[in-house]
Amino acid sequence: MKNTDFVVRFAGEGGQGVVTSADGFASANAQVGYHVQTFSTFPSQIRGGPVWTQTRISTEPIRSSGDDLDVLVAFNEYAYNEHKSEIREGGVIIFDSGTFELEGVENSFGMAFDDLARSTGNARAANMVVMGALAYLVEIDQSILEQFVTKRFTRGRPNDQEIIESNIKALTLGRIEAENSGFMIGQMADAIPPEGEQVLINGNVALSLGAMAAGIDVYVGYPISPATPILLFMENNLPGPGKFAYQSTSEIESITSIVGAAFAGKKAMTATAGPGFTLMGEGIGLAWMAEIPVVVVDVQRGGPSTGLPTKTEQSDLLTALYPGHGDMQMPVIAPGTVEECFVAGHRAFAWAERYQGPVVVLSEHMLSERNQNIPKPDLSKVNSENRSVYTGTNGYQRYDGWELSPMPIPGNPGSYVANGSEHDGMGDTTHRPERHVQMTDRRFNKLKLLEDGTYEAENTGWPIAVMPWGGSKGSALTAYQTLADQGADPGMLVEIPIHISNGSNIYGFTGTINYDHTILAYDTLLLSDYLDGYLLEFNQLSPGEIRIAAAGNNPDGETGVFATLVFYVTDAFTEETSISITDLTWNEGEMIAVAAEMTISYGLGIDAAAVPDVFALHQNYPNPFNPITRINYDLPEDALVNITIYDMMGRQVKTLINSEQTAGYRNIRWNATNHLGQAVSAGLYMYVIQAGEFMETRKMVLLK
Repeated sequence: MKNTDFVVRFAGEGGQGVVTSADGFASANAQVGYHVQTFSTFPSQIRGGPVWTQTRISTEPIRSSGDDLDVLVAFNEYAYNEHKSEIREGGVIIFDSGTFELEGVENSFGMAFDDLARSTGNARAANMVVMGALAYLVEIDQSILEQFVTKRFTRGRPNDQEIIESNIKALTLGRIEAENSGFMIGQMADAIPPEGEQVLINGNVALSLGAMAAGIDVYVGYPISPATPILLFMENNLPGPGKFAYQSTSEIESITSIVGAAFAGKKAMTATAGPGFTLMGEGIGLAWMAEIPVVVVDVQRGGPSTGLPTKTEQSDLLTALYPGHGDMQMPVIAPGTVEECFVAGHRAFAWAERYQGPVVVLSEHMLSERNQNIPKPDLSKVNSENRSVYTGTNGYQRYDGWELSPMPIPGNPGSYVANGSEHDGMGDTTHRPERHVQMTDRRFNKLKLLEDGTYEAENTGWPIAVMPWGGSKGSALTAYQTLADQGADPGMLVEIPIHISNGSNIYGFTGTINYDHTILAYDTLLLSDYLDGYLLEFNQLSPGEIRIAAAGNNPDGETGVFATLVFYVTDAFTEETSISITDLTWNEGEMIAVAAEMTISYGLGIDAAAVPDVFALHQNYPNPFNPITRINYDLPEDALVNITIYDMMGRQVKTLINSEQTAGYRNIRWNATNHLGQAVSAGLYMYVIQAGEFMETRKMVLLK
């Protein structure tokens, strides 16, 4: 079987071409239609210090940079020692034999990167040597890389052809070295080019392009990692008629400059990192108080203080939401992919102009330095929002009223004072408490204009919610999908029935539930139908130990299910896990002799050896539900089982099962879809079971 996914890590020292190698390999593969993603980490000094960059290529869209390495390219011995533990079984190590040697490492081969490059007449072609070797290991046709080289170095210069030929020669030398090593990872499956034109860019560039598409007029910023590339992009691309990009002397100058520009009618933005964002707090507060639209990008890094200038960390969420003193709260947009960085850059301006105030974009180092191929944005379909501008006469009281009001442009009729102190309708300072209350309400009410966003969601009926944001989004989704592919479903309900030989005289009971809290989390205890109306209480005694108690006055059951324990899965597991009920007593202390220790395994819910005494269809759980519910049923013998959902008009919605099943305690889920996989509307539904001669119907409620 051909490989559909390949992960390579380049590790060495700053200045050795580590980042260039990764970016070049990614670019070459993106050019021919593979999905690619890179991730870089490096120290804050200009040269030297440990650096590593990872490139992942795949035939499918990529959510994360990958885990186990297929290939480690070690530019020095330190890099090898630091990263060797992350190589998968069967993976290969390529090392620079010109700087160090590896003894007794069977899955490795050395190449003198620089010496081979110099032999081509191009000392800068060492990265091409590495790329040629990598292409051989995964059987990527060299013509693909040659196309990349030709395109990359055709720049209209006299020596273009010479450079192209030397780089192709370097590719060939690397390929020969890999071939002589005897190693092979396995052939990559053919690329399946994504539909539409793709671009390979990083998060900072994507965000900048989004701002350009929104119509940014003014950018003022101070250099600070990892936001500096946004400043450089704007300096190179923003200048033009009515446009202005400027490198300021401080973060305070940056924020006050863009507030002034926005007051003058311009769309204005700055970008910084955590330390700089903190310094901007008062200026952001001014924009909030004076109701002036600006965009502030915080490309997060590790903190506090100078912290980790070139390392990623989601460290500024609370600071972004509440950057200043007093009553203020920022609208925050946190992109989770490179493509979303473009959307965030554009939407931030739409929000700022719509509600007339500051908007924060929370990017982070992981996104800013990640190169990824994304669909090329169709700028013809991008609609920009502009502020509501006052066109009346003088005497306009901009801040009167409780709602949004148009903004005058200074020098035109209706001019006002943009005051950082509490103010009256014209903007002049006032200290009246009732006015402060009114204006505070006005400023917060404007946030309601931004409540039109959407969010991604899946399996919203589960009791566990994983809510990643920013750069952790892709990794979280990948982990979720991996567990699902392995048959694990964190959040899935596991139901264990408690059986009793005689439940006809139970008016109350107590007991202790013991379980493995690293695998399961207690959700509830479902009493049988004949205990309907009983009061139920539980207390968490310790992790994995719950004390339960119930009391009522309507016992009429006998043999069968007394109650059902409901847990949800907190992690995947394949081994059996034990659940026990101890100290179980009923009525005035008489011990029940049944309900001893039970065993469950993932996906089964109960011990497969347990067999009920009678056919039964139980009430779905949860009920009401949205959008997933579970239906439990009991089979005392093997039977042909049919469970079908109907609407209240009697129309068949979906057949959940129609097959032979062995005896046991069974369950099945319904995700509120019809036989075509389409979501059904909210309302009352019936579910019917027929197993042999047994037939029963129950009702359930879908809420939306």
